[in-house]
This record gives sequence, C-alpha cells and structure tokens, in this order.
Amino acid sequence: MARIPAEVWQFCVKQVKLYPLYKKRWKEEWANIEIKYLHSGGNRELDPNGCGIPTGNSNPVERRYEIMEETLEAFMERPDLFYYKKCMDKMHDVMAGLEANERRVLEAVWSQGWRYNDVLADHTESSRAAIIKAKHEIIERLAVSWGMWVA
Repeated sequence: MARIPAEVWQFCVKQVKLYPLYKKRWKEEWANIEIKYLHSGGNRELDPNGCGIPTGNSNPVERRYEIMEETLEAFMERPDLFYYKKCMDKMHDVMAGLEANERRVLEAVWSQGWRYNDVLADHTESSRAAIIKAKHEIIERLAVSWGMWVA
C-alpha cells in the first residue's frame, strides 16, 4: 500500500463521513422541488387558485413547464447542491468498484463511525487488519476519483 499524503487522506475521510449528509440534503431539496412544481400543478404564487386561468396570451400548461424548467435550472446552479451532487457522484464511482467486504466496511463506517477499527471489525465480522486494508482501499479509490492521487 502506497502512502497517501495526509491532506488528501483527511479530505477523503471527510468525504466518506459526510456522504450520508450530502445525500440526505440533496434528496430533501429535490423533494421540495417535486412538491412545489411537479405535483402541485405549477407555481401557486402566479396562480393562487390553481385554476390555470390564462393571463394575457400565455397558456397555463406551457407556463407550468417554463416555471418547472426555470426552477430545475436554478436548482442545478446552486453551488451547495452542485457540490453535493459532485461528492455523491464521486462516492458512487468508488462504491461501484468495491469488493463486498469493502462495501460492508463502508456501510459500517456510516452507521458506526470511522474512528474505531475494533468496533467496525465486530460489526462486519472481520479482522482489524481487514478493516484497515478496506479503509485504505476506499480512501485510495476516492482520492483517485477526485484526481488527487495516482494509484
């Protein structure tokens, strides 16, 4: 195992720890978009009664999709959500290439925490050495995915 620089290691550990929070935040924001526009019939601020009565020459169906499109664009351009999505994509790339035992260790980290290898070993029914090796593999893959390390 090659030694990964400390700053790269720390960044990747932080990404592993925060992934569930990023994913939850992303899903919450997406659910808000769906509730507000996809399931409610459009923007209620423009049409408080939801009747779809056209104002001027605009078609209410066309206006609904215009609003939805504008909202989705604004959603994707938010810096925080763009970063969360990027982090999630990197983690998904890593998870796709993990062995079954490495995947179990990653899931155990999310439920039990990163710090205590003995707790993770008990939780995954593997050895402490296997936990350390799996953690290193996860961090190495994540560092490569971010372009911070060449394996």
